[in-house]
Amino acid sequence: MEPVSLLAGHVAGKFIDRMAKSFRLNVIERWSKHRSQQFFEQFCREVELELAGGKSDKLELMLDQMLENETTTEFLFDSYRRVSLSRSKTVGPRVIGIISARLALQQRELTEVEETILDAAEQLYDDELIKFSEFCCEHRHRATNEKEKDVILSNDGILRIKWNSEQIDSNWNRDSDVSLEPLNLSDCYGDWAAKMQSLGILKTDLTEKRWNYEEDSERHIDQKGTVREISWWVLTFDKYFDFAEIINRVKPK
Repeated sequence: MEPVSLLAGHVAGKFIDRMAKSFRLNVIERWSKHRSQQFFEQFCREVELELAGGKSDKLELMLDQMLENETTTEFLFDSYRRVSLSRSKTVGPRVIGIISARLALQQRELTEVEETILDAAEQLYDDELIKFSEFCCEHRHRATNEKEKDVILSNDGILRIKWNSEQIDSNWNRDSDVSLEPLNLSDCYGDWAAKMQSLGILKTDLTEKRWNYEEDSERHIDQKGTVREISWWVLTFDKYFDFAEIINRVKPK
């Protein structure tokens, strides 16, 4: 091999080594450290809250006992894996920290709802999680108003938010047809909503109501007819209200 080629290979090798070191320090270690710190600090805070502000030695004892339990350590390792892969830098790791602390303290397995919450905390960015929390809290509040007809919290725990409605009168000639396609949540609210839909936290629904009316000359209704009202709804569920509240609690102030 020519000396020039050897020199070029040596320089390229040194450059690759330097870039690899810089990448490890400035990308992998920097952001994995930040995420793990958010997770662990929130985890410890939650344990401390459960101990009602107990002394530090009591907290240390509790943590030691957790870390000696094989089932708990296996679950915490899976939580840490989620944190490492989290798209969210701050909110997601903190949410995972709270859910992990609850399970570790109660020595139980994840519920299906908690698993979905952890999936969302891992897959969505900080701003997307915050938008979901704001969406949920706003519409929960609106549903408490008895006069509110477009946001309804039913007895079975479904929060229904009307996005739009169209009325079709059998005696009217419309310029265009009404599409009965389901809502595209990305178009309505943004990518965060579509991601929540893929996890089952949000859903869409389409309902139809019909009523008849009679001829009424005083109201200038010349003939009887039928009205169809098509409504498009966004649905979420009370089992995820705690998730929204956790996000609101841990989001950067």
